Amino acid sequence: MPPATVYITLRRTGNNVSDFEKLSHLHQVLRTEEGVDEFVVVLESAGQRRVELAFPNERTRFTSNLRREITSIVGGENLRVVQQPSS
Repeated sequence: MPPATVYITLRRTGNNVSDFEKLSHLHQVLRTEEGVDEFVVVLESAGQRRVELAFPNERTRFTSNLRREITSIVGGENLRVVQQPSS
């Protein structure tokens, strides 16, 4: 299977401490298993523009277990996986 890019939307709550803890936990989960899949965290706030945090020097291995863990943190509607075209 070709590498994928994992997009995770993190909706900000206005509580900076809680939001940072959630982002930190998400990043830790994504780094659990090294692989070939890229990941991008999209920060969204009501009334403000979206901010994409790319991690060009880090990769993960997207598995069903990782899907479950991400979903438990941000909800399934905030996870999108895009397969990269094979070369």
